[in-house]
Amino acid sequence: MSLIKRKDSQYWWTRFSLPGYERVYRSTGETSRAAAQKVEDSLKAELWKTAPALQGITWGTAVMKWANHTPRSSAELASVLYFGKHYADRKLSDVTAESVDRTLASFCKTPQTYTRHRARVSAVLKLSGVSLTLVKRKTGKVKEREWLGHEQWEALKLELPPHMRNMAEFAIATGLRQANVLNLEWAKVDLKRKLVWVDAIHAKGGKAINVPLSDVAMDVLARVKGEHAEHVFTYHGRQISEIKTAWMSANVRAGTGRYVDGAYTGFTWHGLRHTWATWHVQNGTPLDVLQKLGGWASYSMVLRYAHHAPSYLATFVNNTKEKS
Repeated sequence: MSLIKRKDSQYWWTRFSLPGYERVYRSTGETSRAAAQKVEDSLKAELWKTAPALQGITWGTAVMKWANHTPRSSAELASVLYFGKHYADRKLSDVTAESVDRTLASFCKTPQTYTRHRARVSAVLKLSGVSLTLVKRKTGKVKEREWLGHEQWEALKLELPPHMRNMAEFAIATGLRQANVLNLEWAKVDLKRKLVWVDAIHAKGGKAINVPLSDVAMDVLARVKGEHAEHVFTYHGRQISEIKTAWMSANVRAGTGRYVDGAYTGFTWHGLRHTWATWHVQNGTPLDVLQKLGGWASYSMVLRYAHHAPSYLATFVNNTKEKS
């Protein structure tokens, strides 16, 4: 915490360090924490503009430093690169919380997306010694996890074009995320041992995962085997780069999606992963096993599926009885 309240002063004090400067420790002259925060931010901004360690360093340089500092997942790299498409390169001393906020607001449609991209930007800046207080936005209520019942899935599957149906079937049979399905290569598939693996750099949790293949997943691979020498899922001989129009149209026809004022709302591709996890738990797969199958970093992340377990509550309903 950079703002502190001293017992011998009515004012908030600021305490922080910047590259090339001795530690700053002074009174803000403000009794309100909000006002003191503004004083601190203004002081940091002024110091950053003349900080020796930042002279000549640009946002692009900072991104390269961050990318090379430690292995990054494809999701992390994609996030920073996408932000960079909307954020013109500039000196780090010219990077402001306001400019970052405006850029994020221009393409982040939900508070959750804003928060994820903001975290990446903050990490890039921090590694280069810039401790900027970026704007935070309330995420509001947690969105209910979307998943399909078996009848809904069968209806959707019939509406999907063949190449997309193969990918969707594989996703719902393995729980793999969209990027891992689209980028799957035959070099990462072992048909004899019935598994595929995802390298750490392409895994959201940053750790390599092995995914055992079910009978359904093996059937899908048998159907697409030989279509392309390198990529597992292709369309007209080319790797598929995105899932968009055809997916939304199929969901509308199947009744799992619709257009409201010209914008699509309804089941998303990531919902296939939630469906896979939900079906597993409903059929008795223990949560610790599900965590390993899905490559989740922590046990708490699979607890959101616990209420689907058939014996989750039933085991305890008679615990009020007197034990004999």
